[in-house]
Amino acid sequence: MTTLHISLDDGFSEQSVAILVNGRLTCNKPDVSTDLRTAHAAALDVELEGTLAHVTVLVEPDGLQASTDLDCNATPYLGIDINRQGSIDFRPTQTMPRYV
Repeated sequence: MTTLHISLDDGFSEQSVAILVNGRLTCNKPDVSTDLRTAHAAALDVELEGTLAHVTVLVEPDGLQASTDLDCNATPYLGIDINRQGSIDFRPTQTMPRYV
């Protein structure tokens, strides 16, 4: 088993967030908001059968949707932001976020 660590970070403001990993709903959170002191909103860990993950993020009521593919052996941490232009940014990394 491989663990993908997902962090919802900057740009969330009382939005509903759904996250699908390999087609399976792994997160469905209402009222997600970024704590401006830490630039962090929420986190979850997802157990995977293999090492590859297709991650889809849906944000309502804004109708935002974006997807990315990861090799969790190379990048087990995934930061997710909503940028100032109002789209979703993915930040895959090898290192643990600073607030964990």
